[in-house]
Amino acid sequence: MASSPGTDPELEAMMAEPESDRVERKESAADRERIRRNICALANDLPRHGRPGVILVGVRDNGDCANLPITDKLLSLVSGLGDGGPILPLPSLVVRRRRGCEAAVILAQPSSAPPVRFRGRIRVQVGPTLRQAHLGFSQRFGMGLPLARQALEGNGNPRPRFDIEPTGVGVTVRAAR
Repeated sequence: MASSPGTDPELEAMMAEPESDRVERKESAADRERIRRNICALANDLPRHGRPGVILVGVRDNGDCANLPITDKLLSLVSGLGDGGPILPLPSLVVRRRRGCEAAVILAQPSSAPPVRFRGRIRVQVGPTLRQAHLGFSQRFGMGLPLARQALEGNGNPRPRFDIEPTGVGVTVRAAR
């Protein structure tokens, strides 16, 4: 039986490997905005892993233990990073303490209603890099051109024509006959 997300064997492997589109490390919880952006990106699950993304608070970028005391107060703080409005729709998070090299483990479940936005912007994790999404990423979430085409055709309109320019998208819709 494969280990479930967040079990110690899987976390050990994630700590030993470089950061990726599923794993982010933070030496501390001081930069809460950055952690919120990471939660948003991991919940969007751009590569479609269908498994939680993991943020390890108390682990350095190189995988070494930061010796951060993982207190109940810290666990409560990181548990609340997905609440309260800057991330919508609200992400599903599981937070727990990892023993040994102590860390607060944040498991961000893939959203059932992407895209997840942080302060109105879609964030995605591309490899180890956090990025703001652009039109191509938005299309991944069923937004953009396919959604517009489907809505227009669903209303009885002829197939629309899309003209994509660097500054925007033009749509030509002929009158229904």
